[in-house]
Amino acid sequence: TSTGTTAGTNKGSINAQTISLQNQVTSLTSEASQIALTNNNELQILIQQYAAAEAAATTASTTQAYLSIFSSSGSTSKG
Repeated sequence: TSTGTTAGTNKGSINAQTISLQNQVTSLTSEASQIALTNNNELQILIQQYAAAEAAATTASTTQAYLSIFSSSGSTSKG
């Protein structure tokens, strides 16, 4: 019957749309996982860069303090 054919066609169309939507959900889940992984990697790089900058600043501060001992202790004023 034509009603049975129409129902079968509609069922097939709905099934195809459902599969398409499920594939999109799977794709979005995969994309979200990839974004999270990328963000985590970038965060780890940022942490390493911050630690290196902090260490360099500490070294510079220590060097400056050490050099200031020599520049301030032996100074004489001429007049």
